Amino acid sequence: MTVGTGAARGTGPPAAKPDAPISTHALTVCRLFGEAFNDAAIEFDADFFELGGDSMLATSLIASIEKEFDVALPISILLEAPTPRALAAVIFKAAAERVGDALVIAREAGSAPPLCCVHGMNGETVFQRRLADALVGDRPIYALRAIGLQAGERPLETVEQIASNYIAAVRRVRGAGPYVLLGHCGGSLIAAEMAQQLTAAGETVAGLIMIDPAHDKTVAPYLFLSGLSLKLAQSEMKKRIATIQDLFERKPDFSRADRRKVIQAALFAAIGSYAPKPYAGKTLLLYTTSRKQVLLDPTRGFPTLLGDYETVEIKTDHGNMFEHHLPNIVAAIAPFLDRVAAAESHPVQASRRAD
Repeated sequence: MTVGTGAARGTGPPAAKPDAPISTHALTVCRLFGEAFNDAAIEFDADFFELGGDSMLATSLIASIEKEFDVALPISILLEAPTPRALAAVIFKAAAERVGDALVIAREAGSAPPLCCVHGMNGETVFQRRLADALVGDRPIYALRAIGLQAGERPLETVEQIASNYIAAVRRVRGAGPYVLLGHCGGSLIAAEMAQQLTAAGETVAGLIMIDPAHDKTVAPYLFLSGLSLKLAQSEMKKRIATIQDLFERKPDFSRADRRKVIQAALFAAIGSYAPKPYAGKTLLLYTTSRKQVLLDPTRGFPTLLGDYETVEIKTDHGNMFEHHLPNIVAAIAPFLDRVAAAESHPVQASRRAD
């Protein structure tokens, strides 16, 4: 059965078949088709030419698509992909190619706000893709890997730069929020910085998920130090960043194994030099038993940084968390995602809650 818009423009999107979720790109293309054909109700598999489309209308439609998605398409693409469903796939591929290897599409289809998953300290996307396989729901899932892992790349120097780069990558395939952000280990702080930057830009962050953030003195000195001692520790990390950048300048052709080690060191240095800021948005903090005392310290831990937050304990240590406790992580994340799925842009109300 063909899934249609069910109504004229402005009456809301159609429901997708349970076994074949409709991508957000296809929903948007249906809207643009409808606008081109005098606000008609357009089905996902409606053919542009069978609807009466001609060259003049094709020019107008492609111009609208290019403006909406920031991609360049030839008008002739309508001969190859004449339906909203087929054209959406072409648009998605074109947009994803512009992003580069930093963004991996773990799940493309879904009508809920996308879940943008930041890597851990190894910079790779294995955990995010496993999470996408395990997490049920009508939601796009994007995985972000560290810049520098591929030949010809150099690592970014600060958490602020990394967050800005990842936001740009996500926006090329999903131009506007709301967004849901997730990071694990050191990547939790990158996700938190993304939330800060998106909020400052006027975007809606429906939720932030931090999974067992880094907690040792080297990579998270803010949890242990303050004042001059903290500044000195962060300054030392900045020196390491400069050393790593110099190494890339002198020897850019690392082997893959060496490159992974150096990128991990770069991430440690960038995150270790970062000063987290208070964040008032809706946050889920997952922590392992082994990190509980440090992460939840009421004088220095995340209770001093987060406003509207809840916590869930995963009863294990960090090393076993992702390998053996993925079902527990999913069970903690899923209800939080359900609660924030319909979030709209509005001022954040600061409150506290702990499970």
